[in-house]
Amino acid sequence: IHAPGMEHVRDMVNGPINHPVITPYSTNYWNAGGLVHVQWNPDNPWNGGFSGNTNNIDFPALFTPGSPAHTNYLAMLDEVALGLRQLGDAGLTVLFRPLCECNSTQNWFQRRARDDYIRLFRWTFDYLAKTQGLNHVLWVYDALDGPHAQVPVTYYYPGDEVVDVFGVNLYDDDW
Repeated sequence: IHAPGMEHVRDMVNGPINHPVITPYSTNYWNAGGLVHVQWNPDNPWNGGFSGNTNNIDFPALFTPGSPAHTNYLAMLDEVALGLRQLGDAGLTVLFRPLCECNSTQNWFQRRARDDYIRLFRWTFDYLAKTQGLNHVLWVYDALDGPHAQVPVTYYYPGDEVVDVFGVNLYDDDW
């Protein structure tokens, strides 16, 4: 008996998206009855470092059109849109989990001012869903719970109008 589950696409977590590999693999998985989950932790838009690089964070600059950080973030969103569009064109509905574990401290977008995170999540949603027209995407919000949570799981929740699935990540205390 074949019982597909959920595929977690890791290539979109950091850096460029490997479209030639992801699209056919994910399409085959979807066609076999599986769910495709894409996690995206964007690289640092201020200095080009990976998502865990927390140097040079300046949210007002990120939200300022024409600033290098704003331009870099839009370029990353365009890259994500390309990959998600290819999956949509192949007939897939995608669970998309951007900016995950918002109440953690591992990535540049985590544990920031509540309003900054919510604005970033909503901007990401607006750009991909509205500007890029990606309507085959189910938006996933998640937070940490358990021994590693610093604030409640709902603290950064960006709102029902931009979230389709609410999830909680729970890790053991020995990691």
